[in-house]
Formats: sequence, C-alpha cells, structure tokens
Amino acid sequence: MQLLTIENGLIMDEAIDGIPVERRIVQTGTDNHCVRTLLALAGPIGVTVHNTANATPTADARAHASYLQNVENDGSYYVGAHLFVDAERIVQTLPLNEMSWHAGDGYGQGNRATISVEICETAPYEQCEANAMTLCAALMETYGLNDLYTHQMWSGKYCPHLILDRDNGWASFVDGVARVRAALTAPAMAAPVLDNAASIWAQEAVDWALANKFLVGDEAGDLRLHAAATREEVLVFLHRIWSQGA
Repeated sequence: MQLLTIENGLIMDEAIDGIPVERRIVQTGTDNHCVRTLLALAGPIGVTVHNTANATPTADARAHASYLQNVENDGSYYVGAHLFVDAERIVQTLPLNEMSWHAGDGYGQGNRATISVEICETAPYEQCEANAMTLCAALMETYGLNDLYTHQMWSGKYCPHLILDRDNGWASFVDGVARVRAALTAPAMAAPVLDNAASIWAQEAVDWALANKFLVGDEAGDLRLHAAATREEVLVFLHRIWSQGA
C-alpha cells in the first residue's frame, strides 16, 4: 500500500487498502466552534483510538459525521473527531492538521497533538475494528508515527470500551495494527525468473528431451537449462534414458 495522499489535511485517496474513504468535513457553524476548532494540530505525535459508545444499529460513520455537523451548528458543547470508521467505509470529518476535541484533556497533548479515530459499534463490529487497524496503520506509516493511544490514557475515560473490555484487548489491537502495517509495507515478492530459453544450437535436443520426459522442470516449472548439472542430476537423466529404452 502506498502512503496516503494528504492535501491541506484532507485524505485525497478514494480508498485505503480497499476500504472506501469519504470526505464529509464539518462546516463551520456558530462562533463557538464546538467541533471546528480552527486551531493547528501540533505534530501529530500519534493516533488516539475511541469507540463511539453508540450501539444504535444505524449509528455508522456517515451518521456520526451528520451528528458532528449538527453539534457544530448548535454550538452548545464541545466534541470532535478526525475520522470515523465502520464495517464499510472511512469517513473524514475534520482536517488532519486541525486540533479536535476528543481526548478530554483540554489543551493537552491528546487533543492538541494526536489524530482521533472513532470506531463505530455497528454490525459486524469485528470488521469495524479490522478497518480501524488498517486506517491506523496507514496513518502511522504516512506520518512516520510509532505511538497509538487510548482515550483513557489522556483523561481516564474508559474508552475504547469494547477493546478494553477484552482480556489484553488493547495490546491485541496494537499488535494487530503492527501486523497490518508490516503487511502493507512488505515488498512484493518478485516473480521467479525461469531459465527455459534454449540456445539455438541446443533447441532440437531440448525439444527431444522434453518430449520424451528426460528433462522436467522444478516445482516452479524452471528447466534451469544453463545451470551446471550435479552428478545426481546426470545419473537421473541417464536412468531415464535407460528406463525408456528398456
């Protein structure tokens, strides 16, 4: 997977490892700026992971984007998130270079210096979490980050609660992100180069050997025509000729 294409804090990629990305950036509403802080993000130093704590079956990433827009329009309380992820898509709601109210630590490092990822609790939840791992891996690889945080680490709130509820849940999530990141950045295996093109002077003999099954390739189909033959290989070849003649 290539690094994310980010322009002015917006993810321009249409998909991340096959997961569709939608940009539903909250538009500024009241002067309170309850969602749109319009303050520059410091860093980022890492990614903070949340659960939405909304188990309503329809509370997917798009629904939460609409929710944040309503909060901004109303201007009555402060909340925010850069990204929501469900089982089908990733929705960006704030520019990644803008501070968001998500970690509960005021102007501390959580709000000021980390990218916030909210995992929806819609079904199938396992896929929501798997997509979040992919998103976190892509963000960390793009920004050169090594640190993942829970909401709890910044302000004590028990979040992401569905992950924390499991034995070793957070450690397993972090390990999962690391595995995804390693898989996404692993170089593609080069196709094997087969040594199957005979020299002009040897073509007739090679065709005869192949037709009579005196010469066969290895598991990859490589005849190794120009490789040196071991004594074992010569003996196998002679034995095949003898057996054919017998």
